[in-house]
Amino acid sequence: FKPRLTSTPVALHSGLNHVFTVEFDSLGNQGRHEDTLELVFYDVIHKRRFVIIRPVRAVVAVQVEQALLAPKAPYVAPKPKPDEPKTTIIDGEKPAAFAKVVWRQKIPDVPVPRYLYDVVDDGPTSKVVQNCRCLLPHPLDVTTFRDHRKMLLWLEEIQAREDIKNYNQSDVEIAARPQRKY
Repeated sequence: FKPRLTSTPVALHSGLNHVFTVEFDSLGNQGRHEDTLELVFYDVIHKRRFVIIRPVRAVVAVQVEQALLAPKAPYVAPKPKPDEPKTTIIDGEKPAAFAKVVWRQKIPDVPVPRYLYDVVDDGPTSKVVQNCRCLLPHPLDVTTFRDHRKMLLWLEEIQAREDIKNYNQSDVEIAARPQRKY
């Protein structure tokens, strides 16, 4: 993107339009091209500079290809599968290095406190983040590190459960597409 402007400063007056051209050369590359246009002004009355910044976008494509990429039907999200309690857990094979380790005792489960679910479900993301930060012990030092880490692990577990709920789908067919490279 290259703006085409006059080399001398232009006096602008309130209420009047001023037009300038922005040239674009994709250099033969198809796709979306984005840049930022910065217009620098000087206010002679207040003797200050100010900047107006605007995004500039261009799409270079063949219309036939764009038509092929267009949606054929509105997107309908699959229905989430109901959360089923896990009755049996099958442990996988332990790596050889773990087989040599003799564990003295099993580490007890530490369930996520119920109040944390209420904190996480309380409104927009910005409010949830602020509430979670308030729960972390301050200052972070040797004496508070254990509680800090425990809280982060609980929050991570809540997020992992939410992710599993969002991606756990039933009646979804996975079809191989040999023409695709992924």
